[in-house]
Amino acid sequence: MKKRIIGLLALGGLAALLAVMRTQAPDNGPVPPPREERAAGAAQPDGPGLPSRSTRDRAFSRAPERKITGADLVPEGSLLLSAKQVDEFMERYAARLMQEPEEARESAFVWLTPEMRRRRRLDRFDPAERAERRYHREGWGGFVEGIEVSEPDRRKVRDMILQHFAHRSELIHLGLNGVLDFAEAASAAPSLESLASRLGSILSASQIDGFWATHEAYREANRKRDEIRREKRIANGHVGIIQAAGSDDLAAVRAHVAAGDDVNRMTLDGETFPLVDAAIHGNLEMVQVLLDAGADPNLLTQDHWPTSALRVAASKGDIEMIRLLAAAGADPSRAAEPGSPKTPLASAAQNGYTDAVRELLALGADASGEAGQHSLWWAIRHGDREMERMLIDAGANHRSPMVILERATREVGRRLGYVTEPSEPD
Repeated sequence: MKKRIIGLLALGGLAALLAVMRTQAPDNGPVPPPREERAAGAAQPDGPGLPSRSTRDRAFSRAPERKITGADLVPEGSLLLSAKQVDEFMERYAARLMQEPEEARESAFVWLTPEMRRRRRLDRFDPAERAERRYHREGWGGFVEGIEVSEPDRRKVRDMILQHFAHRSELIHLGLNGVLDFAEAASAAPSLESLASRLGSILSASQIDGFWATHEAYREANRKRDEIRREKRIANGHVGIIQAAGSDDLAAVRAHVAAGDDVNRMTLDGETFPLVDAAIHGNLEMVQVLLDAGADPNLLTQDHWPTSALRVAASKGDIEMIRLLAAAGADPSRAAEPGSPKTPLASAAQNGYTDAVRELLALGADASGEAGQHSLWWAIRHGDREMERMLIDAGANHRSPMVILERATREVGRRLGYVTEPSEPD
């Protein structure tokens, strides 16, 4: 599970942010009015895409509720940031942000959770575009151009192939994203045989043979690519119990365990091992088999992104898997590296899984250190007040600069219409 913690205010960049706060703000700071004002046909800004100073001042001072200032956001006793610095940060951040395109401005205030990414995939999926890509990737353009038919019939053949691919890809996409049962979607997707049958009304028998030859040529090229990939995986150690777990093959895993295979063996590049693969698949029974056979619940991968089975489960919000691994001794505070904030708690918070955060805290996850601070940062970024409150109650440092400045960032977004939840601090 190779996920980076991405954010505007990582601790390592704090000095740079404070330096930005001390820079001179431009006279024509580019801050537009809130969305509702823009939608109502507000006057266009002066200059190359930048609003006038008066427009910026009106926009930035306007909010649906009481304007939150640095004095509200800086907790009493904070030594690293003053209320004035936070106010200056909000002003300069807004000015800098509004130099970006609209889509970039919106994304500055939203981190997509897995569910949000799933919905976005559904919203943005274009079956026709996907069909067009497949048409060219698989060589169907050459087949259609090469058949001896009238131009109207050639267009019909092309359209029939594209419609077939579009219908099939849409059903499979809906199955993969949980809108439809995948097995039912796959069985309902039209087959190439049905397409060939319909094309038979236009093409001759020999041309249909050419249709199947085109399909077989693509399949053969795919087989060669798959063989090369398989050989590379085997050379890297994706064999035996690792291959079985990666394929979610419980029966094969049981057989390898019975044969005495090492349940903690990793691939040569340290990228995975059986317990992590079983957690990725969410296979509780396989995880139990591996744990019973001596799998180490605290083992970490040894690649560039060290992770544990518990961190995988937390990043997926898999409560039952979290409980199973914790009962076997998985440490809910185990970091990817000493001092790293990359813990199960932070992974759950990053992906917006409030229930998983609650479960990990109940299991004793430490929220007082770097992981808790980063988890709180994510809770604020998601606008998840319940998670935020839980983490603070568990000891997360709400006085840290990164947390204060993220609250300030959310307030900027609220004033500009990109953030809808209230930003009154608890």
